[in-house]
Amino acid sequence: MKSNNHANLILIVVVLLGALAVFDFADNKITGAATAEQIGENVLSITLNDNDEGNFIMRKAGAKEKNYDISVSIDETGALINVNGAQMRLLREFGTYVFLGGYPILAVTRLTQTKVEFTLTDVFPDVTVVDETAIKATLSENERGEFEIKQKYYEVSAQFPSVNGVVFSVNGVSTNKLLLGGTHTFDDGVMIVVTGINRVVKSVDFVLKLTAADLTVDSITVPSLQESVVGKPITTRVCCW
Repeated sequence: MKSNNHANLILIVVVLLGALAVFDFADNKITGAATAEQIGENVLSITLNDNDEGNFIMRKAGAKEKNYDISVSIDETGALINVNGAQMRLLREFGTYVFLGGYPILAVTRLTQTKVEFTLTDVFPDVTVVDETAIKATLSENERGEFEIKQKYYEVSAQFPSVNGVVFSVNGVSTNKLLLGGTHTFDDGVMIVVTGINRVVKSVDFVLKLTAADLTVDSITVPSLQESVVGKPITTRVCCW
């Protein structure tokens, strides 16, 4: 009987240790030897032991999630951290590394001989979820935004050939020049609608929706062309969904 109890205890311990190694992204936390928590809209707080590695995900509703494969090796000179193939040596606490292009930014908050704690800060586009089939977002000229609607991804950018017109590129397919209130429907049924243009900073507000049949210009409140004055950002209210 004692032998069976001992065996059962060992089995329970093994099962618990196995559970601790599972990465649980459902609530933006990871448990196990590597730990992480999304502490803001665009910040991950991560702890890794020497020779640890893991895959970490940063999420924002309406935007394409960001994935990071990270590993750590610590020696007497500091921590060698590899993020998606880019290596950097951070010798002491509060060291910061800025990746090519300005993001992400990695900042070490604590470093010991066996463990390193750091934050990873990235940038998401300005996006809000309207419903499960639509997002509304803002892009500046030459900015590229990656959006997600029902597990489908859309890479969107905008160019301004005139002060009151915009040309979008969605997954490599360009629209004609669109004015305020203008729409374009792509071959896959996705519709894009211009809901605001800021002429001064060259930015555009728009709605992107999966099912074009459910979205018409009449269902979106847009300002008149006379309201689109220099220096006055255009704001809209999407209604009736």
